[in-house]
Amino acid sequence: MRILHILLLLSLTWACTNQPSKPRLPYFKGPAMEPEWIIPGDDINGFNRVQDYSLQDQNNHSFSGNEDTLHIRIAHFFKLPCQGPCPVLSRTMLDLQEHYGNDPEVQLLSFAYP
Repeated sequence: MRILHILLLLSLTWACTNQPSKPRLPYFKGPAMEPEWIIPGDDINGFNRVQDYSLQDQNNHSFSGNEDTLHIRIAHFFKLPCQGPCPVLSRTMLDLQEHYGNDPEVQLLSFAYP
């Protein structure tokens, strides 16, 4: 009976480790921006993608969004000066930075314009 319990435990452990992990953040599909979680190897055609862009950072260095990567980019656009929603959005970006700041697959971007 004890061997049966050990075999059952081993088979359950093996079954759990062979499942692909679900990503933490969704991709968005279609005009309705329907969230969908995908795993590596899934077809990503039809998902919304940011068009190519090229901007300059605060030090006049070029920043391009033309890379063909699957990074998750969270962008925060704000107009200067900003009093309305900016403090709330800034706190939200700070929360995201604390949560995803060390994740190489997540990029947080803030864009200010006059």
